[in-house]
Amino acid sequence: MSILVYVAMAINSFLFTLTKRPIFLYSSETSIEMGVFSTLLTLVTGEFWGRPILDTIHVLDPRFSFVFILFLNYMVHFVFKSFMLNQILFSSIMD
Repeated sequence: MSILVYVAMAINSFLFTLTKRPIFLYSSETSIEMGVFSTLLTLVTGEFWGRPILDTIHVLDPRFSFVFILFLNYMVHFVFKSFMLNQILFSSIMD
């Protein structure tokens, strides 16, 4: 689900850069929040379902590593998007 949300976020961001319609920006922001939540949920609960399947608690499984990298990617997008929106709001107040 996290990867599907990431693809939707990428498509909406690309469409926003082409058309400058705010609906794509809002949809991209919502996708970021959903992606952060779903990857964090996967990382937190991964230990619980990974224990019976993999027979260890902390294992360097490529799937867990990939989800963690995806989580970091979502967090970078989230921080930059928040920074950009704050800059836009600040510039509109100062004008």
